[in-house]
Amino acid sequence: MAGNFAVTKMNPALDYHKKGKVIAPGPSNPVGVRYVAYVQIGTGEYAIHGTAWPNWVNLRAAVSLGCIRILNNDVIQVYNRFKVGTPVVVTNN
Repeated sequence: MAGNFAVTKMNPALDYHKKGKVIAPGPSNPVGVRYVAYVQIGTGEYAIHGTAWPNWVNLRAAVSLGCIRILNNDVIQVYNRFKVGTPVVVTNN
């Protein structure tokens, strides 16, 4: 979803919840090693986050439900530079 947003919350070690299953922070967590939410829609949200599967990023696979998935090393860099309120601009290209 394109638009102008701002960071709403940041989490260095997020539990991943899906269909009643919980995956603790660590190497098998689908959202990787950092999580930066930038828009809330109902009970869901979009975020910039890492990945447990770096090949998906390298292949540019369309596996996201709308989030921005980047390599764990890159999301750590982003996380360290952002704070709640930092502008996030998402474009279509």
